[in-house]
Amino acid sequence: MYIEKLVYGGYGLGRDSEGMIIFVENAYPGEIVDVILKKVKRDYSIGRVVRFRLRSTNRLKPECDHFKECGGCCWMDYPYEEQLKAKKEIVSEQFRRFLKLDPEPFIREVERSDVIFRYRNKLIFKAFFDNGEMNFGFVGNEGYTKISDCKVAPRIFSDIKNYVERILNAIDPEVFRGTVRNLGFRMNEEGDLAVLFVSRSERIPNEGEVFRLLLREFPDLQIVFVHNARSKSAFSGKVRVVRGDGYLIERMNWFEYMIPVESFFQVNKNITMKMLGKITEILCPSKREKLLDLYCGVGIFGIYFSPLFSKVVGVDLNERAIKFARANTKMNKVKNCVFLKDDAVNFLRKAVRKKEKFDKIILDPPRGGIGREGMELIAGLKPKRIIYISCNPSTLVRDLKILLEKGYEIVEVQPFDMFPHTYHVETVALLDRGEGMK
Repeated sequence: MYIEKLVYGGYGLGRDSEGMIIFVENAYPGEIVDVILKKVKRDYSIGRVVRFRLRSTNRLKPECDHFKECGGCCWMDYPYEEQLKAKKEIVSEQFRRFLKLDPEPFIREVERSDVIFRYRNKLIFKAFFDNGEMNFGFVGNEGYTKISDCKVAPRIFSDIKNYVERILNAIDPEVFRGTVRNLGFRMNEEGDLAVLFVSRSERIPNEGEVFRLLLREFPDLQIVFVHNARSKSAFSGKVRVVRGDGYLIERMNWFEYMIPVESFFQVNKNITMKMLGKITEILCPSKREKLLDLYCGVGIFGIYFSPLFSKVVGVDLNERAIKFARANTKMNKVKNCVFLKDDAVNFLRKAVRKKEKFDKIILDPPRGGIGREGMELIAGLKPKRIIYISCNPSTLVRDLKILLEKGYEIVEVQPFDMFPHTYHVETVALLDRGEGMK
């Protein structure tokens, strides 16, 4: 089977003798491989390579000993320039396939990350019990993988993780089995560091001893405890600050932000700054205009762009994020920002009903997007310009289709490589009201 290209999910795309699409793990363009099928669907199958008849000359020796095992990076043995080309094609294909548009007039080259190793400011390890020991690692295709050092995160994360393993196993690994779920890390640009213990119970066994031994070795750590009995999202649950403030300070040019260590924040600071620059360039703000910031989190976008607008309204359902967004306005002495705790779609319903006016809208929804009703309500507000930030190209184009139906036009699509060595890509899409709406 000949591999034609890379696709979303990290697979190489090939076709069998009857033309059926096969998504192949660990296969790159130009390779000829023998494949065994793992999963068969009506329109496609998923397979893995059992023999290489022709290997790509582009393959590199990966930097990580756990590559292909941990389930994280999928392209670490592929040249970075080729990764960028593949990501642009992945985004372009969504516009061609689902919107029937030629993306070349509006899609830009992927903005590269200046740092492609040790770039993550956040990492979450999953706890598992193996051979009588507590371990923290990742879940790959073959199950749990213990990680000694994750190459896309700061080395200190793995050092502390390895030390926590030693503590738990020295005390009694059996008492932690089934209780400790995750071990998470967060670090800001200045190197301030927090570790998060996620547990199914309100406290972990021998908690005081665990934390005492950890702080003896790493005295500057913040420690935060998250009680999460069921949620798949590791940091969802009741938060208890054991030591420290429970937040880190991040600086974005002339603004400072308090960011709760368990809350959402982009994992690659280098790319985040590039995104802020790009959005500033394409937003075309005016001091006479009003900005709506949906899924605002702790107020990164709203506060950053506040000097350029008469008023900014930020909306997020996370109560703790809104609390910090309001605190961030005070810390930065921003007077024209209002942050509201509400579901984005529910807020939009009320805004349309009240005939509120927003000149520009920025939205940065979760991977699932905002959906049809949300997009129809946004169109109903008739903003001049919409900026949609997405980490999922398929839900991005699904949602943009609704705006196109309502008369909006795509002006520019800028992909960003937020996650080097993976198939994931962050995308900023700019839409204007079409001529018929102006």
